[in-house]
Amino acid sequence: METVWTIVLAAGASTRFGRSKMLVPCDGKPLVRIVAAAAQAATPERVLVVTGRDAADVAAACGDHADLTVFNPHYKRGIGTSIARGVAALGPNVTGVIITLADQVLVDAGHLRALIRAWAGDANTNVATRCNDNLGPPALFGRNALPRLAELDADTGARAILRDAAYSRREVRFDAAGLDIDTPEDLEALVKSGTWP
Repeated sequence: METVWTIVLAAGASTRFGRSKMLVPCDGKPLVRIVAAAAQAATPERVLVVTGRDAADVAAACGDHADLTVFNPHYKRGIGTSIARGVAALGPNVTGVIITLADQVLVDAGHLRALIRAWAGDANTNVATRCNDNLGPPALFGRNALPRLAELDADTGARAILRDAAYSRREVRFDAAGLDIDTPEDLEALVKSGTWP
């Protein structure tokens, strides 16, 4: 039986934003809740949120859209530590993991479901999002890649695993994945653009 979890990475230090961007309200909801809700719609009852800065507040901001939250004490060392912490917290019956970022607010449940369809349960297949000329998150990793994700460290991320020829790779195009929120100006521009969900 396929068991796919979505891990929402919400542990960043938000250095460029100036405060915890995960908690910034937009359309009446914190950013992290918007992303967690999309994840919950795609993988019901299988959403894990990795927290770091302002961990208790970020976990509370997810509302009932997070089934599990874990704190990454090493979040300042980089995204790799958060991926590893999230994957390590999941049980042995997981067959696939979607990694998504808490500031990719335009990523919807439809795109996450498209990753699952493209993956089709293959243990040795990973599915990346293609945005323009880039491959990256959200990305779904099959069972064979999970041990490597659990060993990531520092700020390396999982891009090398996506590009590793040892695995089969599929791609799903989604141009809105390229928009994330790093500064207050990014958020203001997004709201003014009219593309806000």
